[in-house]
Amino acid sequence: MAKTSTIKTVKTASKIASAKSKQPKLDKDGNPRTPSAWSTFLKDNLKAYKDKNPGCSHGEAMKEMATLWDKSPLNPNAGKPKKSKAPRVTKGQKNAPSSDEEGPQVEPGSDD
Repeated sequence: MAKTSTIKTVKTASKIASAKSKQPKLDKDGNPRTPSAWSTFLKDNLKAYKDKNPGCSHGEAMKEMATLWDKSPLNPNAGKPKKSKAPRVTKGQKNAPSSDEEGPQVEPGSDD
């Protein structure tokens, strides 16, 4: 059986991975996609916000960007009511019967 080639260093592997990820995403016609309004807004405002608030974490800066985005005239959904999200289902809740479903009714203390 022929010996398969393997990547021997992390540096080589990261070069290959970054080369693949730097290719622009293309639309249906094969042209590079235009950035979304959110991406453009973020690119224009995030660095300026971080420069004004040097002790701010990235998460806090992103929360502030989201707040500013809600009020921004660049936001195509500005002024519209937000859609309600469906409640999250955790692993423990998937198999547990909900209160709406009827399961076996057993009283505590009975030996059935």
